[in-house]
Amino acid sequence: MAFEQTVKEMEQMLDEEWFEWLENDEDKYNAWRDQLETLAEQVMTEYNPKVETDAIDSLLLINEELPVLYGEDTVMLYTALLHARKEDETVYERYLAILGAFAEENHPALRQVEQAVAKKDYQTAYTKAVKLPQALGLE
Repeated sequence: MAFEQTVKEMEQMLDEEWFEWLENDEDKYNAWRDQLETLAEQVMTEYNPKVETDAIDSLLLINEELPVLYGEDTVMLYTALLHARKEDETVYERYLAILGAFAEENHPALRQVEQAVAKKDYQTAYTKAVKLPQALGLE
């Protein structure tokens, strides 16, 4: 439950006036950002395979809005989300977009996952998706 609670705290922080602080009060924004990054580090220590997938999705959406997680943490969370939602095309799309930013646009491994998702062959898509970081040379 700690993971879910920390994600909720992060979501609440995003409801604060952070964008205004970014423009008008850099010190306040930096303090807020430091606190958010501390929560991001904390939430990763609280992760376990039994956490609610909605909380994982919420954390990944927070990260898309305001990056606080990087590299292996993001890939691990997407892998967990893919495992729980093997037939959710939006999860594959977001995952491919994240990994695609670090690889050549037409990398065959990316295309194989896209093709499997397009065919609704989710077993193949999942199997290939979890191996993408290695196939792209990111590990």
